[in-house]
Amino acid sequence: MKTRIATSAYQEMLKTVGSQPAEAGGLLFGSREDWVITKFLYDKNAHTTRTTYSFDVGYLNPMIEKLGKEGLELLGFFHSHPTHYTELSNADREYFQRQFKNIPVNKFLTPLMFPAIDGTYDFIPYVFHKDGRVERTELDILPDDYTTHMVHNMDVEFSEYVFPPIQQSRRLTFGIYLMGLVCILCTGVLLFILGALQVIYTHLEFILNI
Repeated sequence: MKTRIATSAYQEMLKTVGSQPAEAGGLLFGSREDWVITKFLYDKNAHTTRTTYSFDVGYLNPMIEKLGKEGLELLGFFHSHPTHYTELSNADREYFQRQFKNIPVNKFLTPLMFPAIDGTYDFIPYVFHKDGRVERTELDILPDDYTTHMVHNMDVEFSEYVFPPIQQSRRLTFGIYLMGLVCILCTGVLLFILGALQVIYTHLEFILNI
């Protein structure tokens, strides 16, 4: 499984949380049809210490409603940890587990970041499942127009890159040209056969008339 993030959303995460000491964070938005993060909402007024982070629900809840009207769905939660704290804390897990009562999903995207300002940068993409499992995934940064570059398969996972439209157009043009060439060759062969049969028929008719 991969955690997929559009480039602009990832850059916003770096610009905000990545430039602040741990802890800082915000919310991840996109579509639950493909689970690609297309927007990051920075929790600018979060209640934090160097080792704890609490969401500012007074700011975030109205924003969730506002973004929902724009077609964006909450996909998960993102925050930074002090360097070397590579796992979700018990407080993190308890908070995420409580959110399943409010949001009808079976998983949340819950990546962690070590901000470079603390000395070492790292990004750890986690998925927190409703049954309590924490899954570490691969990070995949996509172009903002990723839907024109990738194919959606039955598992709601993007399976592979496809040729851009211009390359598809060239393939189509080549195919039409090849089909035309084959038709011309077949027509030439048919005309040759008909001509040969005409010559044979004329020759036989001449012999029979002698």
